[in-house]
Amino acid sequence: MTDETPLHTLFDPRSVAVVGASDNPAKWGYWLAKRALTGRDRRAVHLVNRRGGALDGVSFRPGLTGLPQAPEHVVVAVPAPFVRPVVAEGLAAGARCFTVIPSGSGTADEQALAELVTGGGARLPGPNCMGLVDTTTQLRLSWGEFPVGADARRSRARSARPR
Repeated sequence: MTDETPLHTLFDPRSVAVVGASDNPAKWGYWLAKRALTGRDRRAVHLVNRRGGALDGVSFRPGLTGLPQAPEHVVVAVPAPFVRPVVAEGLAAGARCFTVIPSGSGTADEQALAELVTGGGARLPGPNCMGLVDTTTQLRLSWGEFPVGADARRSRARSARPR
């Protein structure tokens, strides 16, 4: 990990948790977890699914509060009605950044989520986010493969921010 900056939890966290991890390749949680595990030599990676299971020999944990260390960055890949409780659990566990994949809650719910996260002193890419990738720090929290190089790409559908 490089020197800490105000954005280190976003681009180079010491630990990541993927909530909604799955062993089913038809689900976003599979691809997010699979890609997150590629950075295991740089950071702790925790896979969370309350139903249990495992991926690539890594057992799923039932929740964020039972992890051996607080995750700095939490990727949320659960159905929209469960996003807010996951974020609240993450804040209570000490998480500083949340990448929220699902959408569908509506503008008021997204605004409330943004206020919850920022009120807790954390950062929030999403909801309705396709993930986050920084190949220079081995952070791959998205479904696709992205080549290493000097090229930067950004995609944004919509972001919930306090106004």
